[in-house]
Amino acid sequence: MLKNNTSRYGLIAKLFHWVTFIFLIVQIPFGVYISNLEFSSTKITLENYHILSGVIIFYIILARIIWKFLNPSPKSWDKNKLRRTVAKTNYSLMYFFIIIIAVSGVLKKFYIEEPVNLLFFTIQSSKTIFKLSDFFYILHELSNLILLFLVLLHIIATLYHHVFLKQKILTKIT
Repeated sequence: MLKNNTSRYGLIAKLFHWVTFIFLIVQIPFGVYISNLEFSSTKITLENYHILSGVIIFYIILARIIWKFLNPSPKSWDKNKLRRTVAKTNYSLMYFFIIIIAVSGVLKKFYIEEPVNLLFFTIQSSKTIFKLSDFFYILHELSNLILLFLVLLHIIATLYHHVFLKQKILTKIT
């Protein structure tokens, strides 16, 4: 089944979910590793791979959001309105911060006049603006921390539903 139904996510939604998860589980530690390297040509090369991966995640998230609007999610098993609202808010915030992370990472490089590969085209600023580059670097770092918290909340909530509420919620996405 490619599309979602009232009780389960379809194959496409599941692929979006797990591919995003795998990319992020690699991308975030890779970014931390790169940020701790001394400036060198190796660091620049690794940053370019990191940015390219981030751009891919960005496109996946955009496609995922479009798919979500065209193909509504299965009905929630939770009867508690507050928990449903928190879950929807958490999903929206995860999407938002993934987009902020990708855009801020690109703009950090852009404002130091380095070419940025966006897969379909490359952009490069004609002027270095260190203050903007520094701002986007800080935004990138803070957004990653917030995203990690949101993902952790998502995992804990999923386990809570599965273990304590005995809702086999994992069957919806696996």
